[in-house]
Amino acid sequence: LSSGTGAGQVSLNSGLVTLAGVTHTGAVIPTVTTLTGHTPQTGDAYARLGAPTGVSIASDIALVQSDTDNIQTRLPAALLSGKMDSNAQVVGDKTGYSLTQLFPANFSALSITAGGLVEITQAAADKVWASAARTLTSFGTLVADIWGYSARTLTAFSTALAISVWDVLETAILTAGSIGLKVKTNLDAAISSRLAAEAYTAPDNAGIASIFNIVNHVTYGLSALNADLDTIIAYVDELESRLTAARAGYLDNLSEGAVALEATLEAIKGVGWTTETLVAVKALVDDLEGRLTAARATLLDNLDAPISSIWSHSNRKLTSAYTDEGTPRDMAATGSGGGGGTTVVVLPYSGSVQASYAKDGLMVEVIQGDSVSIPYDLATDLTGWTVRFGAKGSVADTAYAIAVKDITSFVTDLTNGRGLIPLTTAETSLAPGNYLGEIEIRKDNQVVTAMRFTVKIKGQVIN
Repeated sequence: LSSGTGAGQVSLNSGLVTLAGVTHTGAVIPTVTTLTGHTPQTGDAYARLGAPTGVSIASDIALVQSDTDNIQTRLPAALLSGKMDSNAQVVGDKTGYSLTQLFPANFSALSITAGGLVEITQAAADKVWASAARTLTSFGTLVADIWGYSARTLTAFSTALAISVWDVLETAILTAGSIGLKVKTNLDAAISSRLAAEAYTAPDNAGIASIFNIVNHVTYGLSALNADLDTIIAYVDELESRLTAARAGYLDNLSEGAVALEATLEAIKGVGWTTETLVAVKALVDDLEGRLTAARATLLDNLDAPISSIWSHSNRKLTSAYTDEGTPRDMAATGSGGGGGTTVVVLPYSGSVQASYAKDGLMVEVIQGDSVSIPYDLATDLTGWTVRFGAKGSVADTAYAIAVKDITSFVTDLTNGRGLIPLTTAETSLAPGNYLGEIEIRKDNQVVTAMRFTVKIKGQVIN
């Protein structure tokens, strides 16, 4: 190696290598005893740093770090154009500030709404309207807001403004759907041409008032008429309940027309009608009613059609209720003291058949607990019809006293509509009293109430 400072040379001094003033990596430095140009420290290092505030210098450094971190949290992370962007919250000292625009002397008189709008005084508004050459444009929704205000009042329209409205030419009114165009189109003739003055007749106000008072009258006004109509409706409903569909059909059996009625009256009158009048007939009817009392009339319910059929039978034989002897004991003379009259007793039943017929509107008596068959005659062809029977305590009842049952198999004469209503002991074991029985016939979609009668359950002697 050659000593020197040039390329490929090493600087040597007394056998030692002189290092250049650059960064050396990996060089091992022996113990340094002398540093040229440096003054070695002497004395206590604490004296130079100063005594620590806390327990040690390290704790003081830690406190400084903590305060630094706190300051950093309060400063913005980024600068704005190299400057800190800060907003003053409270300015304690107002000095040094100035406005670019002076406030008017009457600034305190302004009124600002909660929504931030400046309220204009009436005087200011009057000045706007008083301007002769004013032009209002670009209102946006202001016009709608004004018309939508519930308490708006338009006042102080000038004569010139009114004239400018009325003087608009017809040729300028072209907007479809506008009030002006409707007036222009529909008001196309003079009012005087519609009704001449001499053709006008003033209304009869007094007469109208009288009619009004009548209509509103308490006794015979609309309210009273409505009440009367309700009463009439109730009467009509009652009549409809009485004139059932079945009963209305019976009216077809009456003669139709005045001629037929006259012929019927002539037939009723018969030959030899001279001085007889309805008054005379009524007197005779009253006499008959006196003879046929109500008590006697109820006894007639024991007579019916089967009796005539019994008497017409060629082999008929009346027997005693107790024996089969030819001359019944019941036909013997009876009466107190055994005096001379003869009484024929007809049993209320023929076998198990009730002797009394079921007839529309009449009564059939049945002994409580008896099993009977009640004959009926509907006088109509029952071919193809189903016959049913049931009984209730009243029409309004929902439960049946005798449950509805099919009795078609007990029809004895289809063509003439005759048959029997079989009642079992269980069915007649009802409380004594009157029950409403009904025969109903059905065919396809047709339902007809053929007969209604009263079934009277009488108390039994032998239980």
